[in-house]
Amino acid sequence: MIGCPYPGLRPFARDESSIFFGREEQVDQLLDKLAENHFIAVLGMSGSGKSSLVRAGLLAALDGGFMAGAGARWSVAELRPGDRPFNRLASSLIRDTGWQNAPGVAPVVDDDPPREADSRPAVAAPQAAAESEPAAVDVAIVALERELRRGSMALNWRLGVCPLPEGTRLLLLVDQFEELFRYRRTADADAAAFVALLLGAAAHPSVYVVITMRSEFLGDCALYPELPEAINRGVFLTPALSPEQTADAIQLPARLLGGEVEADLVRHLLQEAKGERDQLPLLQHALTRLWDMDPDDRRLTLGRLRQLGGLRQALEDHVEEAFSELNAKQQRIAEILFRSLTERGPEERDTRRPVSVGEVADLAEVEGAEVAAIVEVFRRPGRCFLMPPAGATLDRLAVIDIAHEALIRQWRRLRDWTADEGGRAELYQRLAAAAGRWQQGQGAVWIDPDLEYALQWRDRTQPNRHWAARYGADFSLAMAFLDASHEQREARRRERAAQRVRALRRARTSALLASLGLLIVAGIAAWGWFERQHALATEQLRTLELFDSGLTHSALLSRIEDYAAAKQILATTFDLDRQIPQPRRMARDLLLAYTQILGAAPAQTYEGPGPPLSQAVVSPDGSLVAACGERGTLVLFAAESGAMVYRIEGHDPRHQLRDCVFHPGGDWLASAGDDGRIMLWSLPGEGKGPLPARQWQAPAEVMALAVSPDGRLLASGGVDKAVTLWDPRSGKPLRILEGHSDRISEVTGLAFSPDGKLLASASHDGTARLWDLASAREIARFEAHRAAVKSVAFSDDSRLLATGGDDKRVILWDIERRTALRVFSGHGNMIYGLAFAKRSDEANAAPLLIAGGFDRSLRVWDTDSGVTVRLLQGHTAAVNGIEIRDGRLYSASSDGTVRRWDLSLPGQRLLAVGGEPASAAISPDGRLVAVGFAAGDLHLYSLPDLSLLHMEAKAHGEDLQRLAFSSDGSLLASGGFDGIARLWRIVPGGGLQLSQTLRGHTDAIHAVAFSPDGRLLATAGYDGRIGLFDTASGAGRFIQSTRGQVLSIAFDPSGTRLYSADRDDGSIREWDIAGQPPALLRAIPAARDLLLWAELNQAGSEIAAVGRDYTVAILATGDGQVQKVLPRHENAVFKARFLPGNGPLATVSVDATVRFWDLQTNSELFALHLPTNQGLPTPLWDFDLRCTPTGCWLAVPLTRGKLALYDFGSLGGQDR
Repeated sequence: MIGCPYPGLRPFARDESSIFFGREEQVDQLLDKLAENHFIAVLGMSGSGKSSLVRAGLLAALDGGFMAGAGARWSVAELRPGDRPFNRLASSLIRDTGWQNAPGVAPVVDDDPPREADSRPAVAAPQAAAESEPAAVDVAIVALERELRRGSMALNWRLGVCPLPEGTRLLLLVDQFEELFRYRRTADADAAAFVALLLGAAAHPSVYVVITMRSEFLGDCALYPELPEAINRGVFLTPALSPEQTADAIQLPARLLGGEVEADLVRHLLQEAKGERDQLPLLQHALTRLWDMDPDDRRLTLGRLRQLGGLRQALEDHVEEAFSELNAKQQRIAEILFRSLTERGPEERDTRRPVSVGEVADLAEVEGAEVAAIVEVFRRPGRCFLMPPAGATLDRLAVIDIAHEALIRQWRRLRDWTADEGGRAELYQRLAAAAGRWQQGQGAVWIDPDLEYALQWRDRTQPNRHWAARYGADFSLAMAFLDASHEQREARRRERAAQRVRALRRARTSALLASLGLLIVAGIAAWGWFERQHALATEQLRTLELFDSGLTHSALLSRIEDYAAAKQILATTFDLDRQIPQPRRMARDLLLAYTQILGAAPAQTYEGPGPPLSQAVVSPDGSLVAACGERGTLVLFAAESGAMVYRIEGHDPRHQLRDCVFHPGGDWLASAGDDGRIMLWSLPGEGKGPLPARQWQAPAEVMALAVSPDGRLLASGGVDKAVTLWDPRSGKPLRILEGHSDRISEVTGLAFSPDGKLLASASHDGTARLWDLASAREIARFEAHRAAVKSVAFSDDSRLLATGGDDKRVILWDIERRTALRVFSGHGNMIYGLAFAKRSDEANAAPLLIAGGFDRSLRVWDTDSGVTVRLLQGHTAAVNGIEIRDGRLYSASSDGTVRRWDLSLPGQRLLAVGGEPASAAISPDGRLVAVGFAAGDLHLYSLPDLSLLHMEAKAHGEDLQRLAFSSDGSLLASGGFDGIARLWRIVPGGGLQLSQTLRGHTDAIHAVAFSPDGRLLATAGYDGRIGLFDTASGAGRFIQSTRGQVLSIAFDPSGTRLYSADRDDGSIREWDIAGQPPALLRAIPAARDLLLWAELNQAGSEIAAVGRDYTVAILATGDGQVQKVLPRHENAVFKARFLPGNGPLATVSVDATVRFWDLQTNSELFALHLPTNQGLPTPLWDFDLRCTPTGCWLAVPLTRGKLALYDFGSLGGQDR
């Protein structure tokens, strides 16, 4: 029986779903995500409602059987990892699920000897805080814990031995996952093993893993292999509640228990909570207080809130009231308790830290009963500041926790204690580290002022070994070191005093004192300088960690295509730039450019109608935008200004308008919906508003409308499963098209072909049908969707039809052949609107396809490749209808707005170059791009306008494989399959003039490279030789490198050493070319499979090796050792390019991506999916990346006759 409809500070419990409101949409999204991924990560800032969403939302929905195909039988093991994650998991599996105790389940056999890591004293899990468990259960927990430590598949093996009951699913809920990062500081291997166990468990068909974590800890996940990838696949970012959802969370629980919330109070709470990080816990606490104020009057009013002092003050006063009830001794114990319950992490990230009653008692040097009495004051009914809740037994093993981290931020006293505790801990850890060095003979005792400060700290805080154990150091040693430092200081003082006495006796007191004074001043000054430098270094490190955390978070957000959120986080890092090294800023700028290329915000928002909108259409002259929606809404906006100019009334306001459409000649606007009426409206003009022109009744509720290109037919489809063709001049039905077995889909379920010959219809029966208008017969049926088909759209040439459905897919059909050409994916939910659009960057290109749907976004695809080229984000609810007019896209949404979008593709160009382009190179100044072709031709284009400057037919007899510019941009080298290299001089104005023809290779040339001074050209050949040519005379010499093929060549910065990649033996060879003959210095093993390219960074310190094994290895040129291996591509990697300095690395692969890698964190910044096919036939194998002070360009020749170009803008102004 629920006594209060609000939980206060604590999260909602699993059995409180009846009072959990406002998150229905997110619960549905979580169910969908869990159905698709056995591992999901629910992220959000502290106070965002993650835990409540999972417990009262997701778990309750699973219990109700709302996840399709999973049933309603769930065993849930819920835990927080704390400092013993394996123990917590074993405990929850045995105590919470009943799985291990089920009839017929084999017992856990404790047959392993205890490990050293297991010798720590047991700490009861939070779930076991009530009482000590029976000894048998404790033994079972210890045995299962040891079994779980056996490896990443230990739980899966256990489930094989002891299966779950038939039809039962096991869910592991790891709440407050960030606690694992604190644990990692003392047990790194253990933490990594626990992560591996969770990831392994998620691979079991009956096991699901859900973690909740504060989003600011996302960057820490990169510490664990495969965890970032798992989070990327299953991440759910907990959104803030909308004002409407927040109002529901305020009002509905009270109504459920017979109470009422005053409207003025709702408005005030929404306003006061706006922008508050701890909005939800503060609201729940204030509402709990209001509910408890008068048991006889359950009206929650604004006046009563003001009596409490408002949202924030209500919490502050309430907890201070509890604290003031304690006497002086109890307040001291309470301070120790709350200091123990909090922890200050890096970047002042304050978190909860559960502790046992016994631990606090030892710290305070009191009995456990005294601690329990204080806990009772802070958890009594009506106060929910500490957990477990009132009524749970508090023995020494009981674990105490703060109900919500909001208390740390909102209670000033606790905030100060936490900050002070962090300072105390930092000093003690410095002291302990110095003691360790002193003990090992590697450091001296402390002197003033550090010593004096430490002595004052000890006198003031009276630390003991129980307190010090929290920070993992030898307390006795630290205190001995402090005592020794103190003793030596006192000895020095005694000696100095004796010296002064002797000096007085010798009559030299003045001079000696002056000297001592100077020494002291110099010492203090030196110490002050050192401390300032230390402080600056510490601040620099914290700033860099904050920057890197934002960069990592944004990269993960970009992987899940939340470009808007990624941009917001990246924008916050610019204030740190003065303290951030240039390569890190370059990585940030590169990622920001990517989010701007792929992610778009609306250019205009049309607001004012209020209710959710179904459709938006534009008048033929482009001056008006009409929108229709719920409550009979029909409005007109001025297209340019966005102002709502008319609200048209005539439909029944109790019903929804499903669709509206303009006559192609501008004669009228038609609207229809659930009231079954089709109404035609005259358009406004000469000071008159829109007026009813004619209307008639359809056979049933109307779901969709469409008008023929000549305006002579109006089609409607409805719940009667039929499509009716009307004469709009008379309102008479002309034909009825029957055949669907379910209703016509709403809004975009009908479309006429642009040539006026065909009509397409979409239906909830899972089909789309094509009707010949001349004969009124069905001529095609498309049945590839797995659920209702919601939308249809024709291409401009009437040759293609797109269909979108509830199965989240869009299918492109060839109308003449009646075959599916391509399936487009990427949307996270149902597709509601479709439209084709022309590309703005290439004439005569395949059209773009745009889809909007329930996931609130609009996705833009390249129809040739199926690759997403832009994602339009900004709506806060489902996108229902879309229309394109004059290169602009208009979308109507359930958020009550229409938004206009620019359909240009900034930062990306797709140039039709004809033939089969094979190679590309960008000039050092970023103004030219050269393209080589499989037929041997050579083209030169200007940047950024892509004008063709020069075309050299048959520059090579066969495939022109590689191109390279000299460092000054005056020469272009080309290498061909014909075994010839050529040098081309760049003529002023952009032409090419042949300078040298370089012969000598007996097989194809695979790579060309200029020396830094441009005097030498190196070539790499399939004949196993390296060519070195004088660029002035053309004279050449050759090095026999290998019997196989040499696939790449690179000069070091001095130009005296050369690095070659040998394909077959997988080694990189280093050559000294300063002497005669060139000498092989060493062969560096670099690849397990075929080595396809080796790239040297600008400093000459690292080599990137790529090949057929899909991996990217980074080797140090100094010792030749592999420094790091980056996550894999999905196919062979052909080439790599470093950005300037120590900037990111780019690689290109047969998987049709260019991936950019952050070498500081060894993680992927982003993957640019190229508009081409993957796999075979090989879509590409070359690319070039060039950064200049004015911009950074990427050029990728695609074998289907295109050159893909991306402009990333300025990335720090360094040449490459």
